[in-house]
Amino acid sequence: MPSSSAPIGIAGALLLLLFTYVGREVWLQSGDTLWDFRSYYTAAEAHRQAADPYDLNVLSEIAGDAIVYPYTYPPATLFAFRPFLWLDYETASLVFLALKVLAYGALLLLWGRVLPWPGAGLALLVMIPLAFAGAAQVDLRSGNLAVFEQLLIWLGLTNFMRGKALSFVLYILLAASFKLLPLALLLLVFCKDGSGRPRGLDLAAGAMLLAIALHYVLSAGLMDSYMDSMGIRDERGSINPCSFAFWGSLLHFFAGPELAAPESWLRWLLYLLGACLVFLTGARRVWIKLPKDRLAAILTASLTYALILPRFKDYSYLLLIPAAIAACLSQRGTWRILPLCLLFCLPTHDLTWISSEGLRGFVSYYPLYCVGAVWLYFMTVFASPSDHANQNRLSPR
Repeated sequence: MPSSSAPIGIAGALLLLLFTYVGREVWLQSGDTLWDFRSYYTAAEAHRQAADPYDLNVLSEIAGDAIVYPYTYPPATLFAFRPFLWLDYETASLVFLALKVLAYGALLLLWGRVLPWPGAGLALLVMIPLAFAGAAQVDLRSGNLAVFEQLLIWLGLTNFMRGKALSFVLYILLAASFKLLPLALLLLVFCKDGSGRPRGLDLAAGAMLLAIALHYVLSAGLMDSYMDSMGIRDERGSINPCSFAFWGSLLHFFAGPELAAPESWLRWLLYLLGACLVFLTGARRVWIKLPKDRLAAILTASLTYALILPRFKDYSYLLLIPAAIAACLSQRGTWRILPLCLLFCLPTHDLTWISSEGLRGFVSYYPLYCVGAVWLYFMTVFASPSDHANQNRLSPR
């Protein structure tokens, strides 16, 4: 249990005030922001008109202006945005931003219960708006669904900590209804109980099949358009600082654009070798070495998940704030904790001040480097000969 709920409450109130102000500024500049929500809103309108919501030309015609980003979620998810059509776009965007601010408040309260170290409230207050190149600010400005996705994932992970397999699976499936990648977290059901038997395998498999079938039943006519929209987009640098993009940038710098292309065999080979190494190492720690330390297990799982995905956008780094805070607060002494927290908060999203294009490209992956360092720290602690003492360092005192 948290050592005190007062710091978390104060941090939550301050953060809600901050995000309310930021949200207001975003709304006032909505002509240059909320580009993702504009795609959602217009796609829902296209769906209501029985038009193709995955066709950018159709969306641009409905909006009366150029829509830059396509709708990329499964067809059944369009029903989630239909209620916003009851409002004009400006009012709908304001309601959407208000819901995002409330979701951030819920995340802070949830993380405050998951991370009951002394100083967790202050760390959350600083790191939620600033950590990982201001991932939360990017999420607010873009109007993406990231905060809702992370809230659902963390509701699932906290239920996993409490041994509630059904709730865990349902929350992860809800998160994966829009962005399919969270389905990878269902591998956590392979964690073994005291009898050594996998938990929840039949439940997870059945729920996944049901979810897929539901998408086909609700929107069978749009599935082909959806599948066509899922082509590989080669986004690199600060907007998509993931391992697959990193290998592309590295190969582009040293070997040229041909080997750096998304279909390059060498890029895929390097990515798959690295992903397999990270996955197997992380899985061993999660599923074998720490069957009883579920807090450390889910933090390690979140880090491993981020490092192996072929696509992990800048706003998705919200998921990893608890692991970063745990790494900082597990240290002893303010003289260590504060500099570590500040290292996670360096503003590396806008790097126009770096004149060298090559250096700018490598610095743009700073959030990925931070996650890799935290992952290595967790792996080193877990692999130490004194497992019990090291686990205590990463578990609530």
